[in-house]
Amino acid sequence: MTLLHTSPALVLLLGWSGALLSFSRGVHPSVCGAIGGLTALGLSLLSAKRMDKRLACVASLLVVLAALGGFFISWRASVEPPLPQAVEGKGVVVMERPWGGRRALVVDVSGERWLVYASPALALKEGDSVYLKGFPRRLSEAREPGEFDPHLYWRARGVSGEVLATELKRSGGGGSLLGWWRTRLRRFLLLRLPPRLRGYMSAALLGVRDPELEERHRRWGTVHLLAVSGFHVGLVAVVFRKLFRNVPLAPAWVSACIWFYTLMTGAAPSALRAALMIEAMILAGWIGRPQSPVHSVSLAATVLLLWRPWWFWDVGWRLSVLAALTLASLASVARTWYSAVATSPTVWCTTAAQIAYTFGSVPLGGLIVNLVAIPAFSLLFPLGAAASLLALLPLPLIGWALWGVEFVFALCEFGLSALSKLLPGELVWFPQLSLVSAVTLFALLGRAANLSGLRWLIFLFVALVPFV
Repeated sequence: MTLLHTSPALVLLLGWSGALLSFSRGVHPSVCGAIGGLTALGLSLLSAKRMDKRLACVASLLVVLAALGGFFISWRASVEPPLPQAVEGKGVVVMERPWGGRRALVVDVSGERWLVYASPALALKEGDSVYLKGFPRRLSEAREPGEFDPHLYWRARGVSGEVLATELKRSGGGGSLLGWWRTRLRRFLLLRLPPRLRGYMSAALLGVRDPELEERHRRWGTVHLLAVSGFHVGLVAVVFRKLFRNVPLAPAWVSACIWFYTLMTGAAPSALRAALMIEAMILAGWIGRPQSPVHSVSLAATVLLLWRPWWFWDVGWRLSVLAALTLASLASVARTWYSAVATSPTVWCTTAAQIAYTFGSVPLGGLIVNLVAIPAFSLLFPLGAAASLLALLPLPLIGWALWGVEFVFALCEFGLSALSKLLPGELVWFPQLSLVSAVTLFALLGRAANLSGLRWLIFLFVALVPFV
């Protein structure tokens, strides 16, 4: 079995990534498309020892898709939507988050999303219906290379531009039902749960992170547990698969629960990638096709790039895809107890460069802490969700039960803090770190694609050219 048999979507993902990487360096979209096609051609020839008619057709199709798709997504990333002279009308707040001393609101007006910076005194929440009037302008860009780029961040979330609001107020009429439910759930968690349990459930159920809790996990190298990703979506899939195992059309019910959870948590890029991946695997199992984890991850990533190519520069999307490809490759290469133990350090290695480059450093303690944190929180998050449901019941002992769960989370935090001290310090980003992460990832991908010997070395060398 070759790469064309098991993971054709990986060929597309690497081709389109090469195209977007070239575009970010100032290459014209037409040339980016050619780079994507050449990447797919090279991977196809490298993976197939013998090219029969069927494989030739598959390879030709992948080369064409990589070239056309690479051009299309590069062209889309280069085109700015035309801005009207003014924006006025009723809209719905579809996203709200703190932004310095202000609140960043994404308001949907007649199907077009606009960014508005507002005062916290307005107390606008997701799902609120508002009246917006103002003048649009282009999204601001990063001042220096390597700095946070607001333009890429907001474009990845479907925002067309920023509106300098001359009038912004609540209006009558219906708002967003999903936003309304998110706001009600957030209020319920705030009022009914103890502080630590509230922080974890807000992160897991709504994608809202508590700053103090986030800082503690950042020191331990486990902040990914607070970002809704494949870990959380996978837990939801496992739980509902157990619940619906004897129900007719169980895969459809599981899929519905996965997408409801993804939307309720804010549809972050990592959550969308995980939901699409799991959906691909569910569909493959339903129709009796072999399930390939690497193919499923790559397919989900390419769908997101086709939808919004700006995801490519989003840190959440990148870390999610890097971690998922690492896990999928390890699952394809070997399934033994020592490979399971090596999983967490390997993921740390493949994502360390991106984390250190973005945040300045990566905690070394994460190498040890995640060996315990991931299995521990795979039990604690369902326990916390069950306790949150119990909080709905007007029973006298519910408060004691909630504080009992609070104590369990506190005990886990104590253990994570102690483990992190076994390997103190942080690894600061340096250029060669990117090369180390890339070597680890592409070495695993090559093995997962059944490349061996000289073919594996050639694949590794060619894949690392952009990082040298």
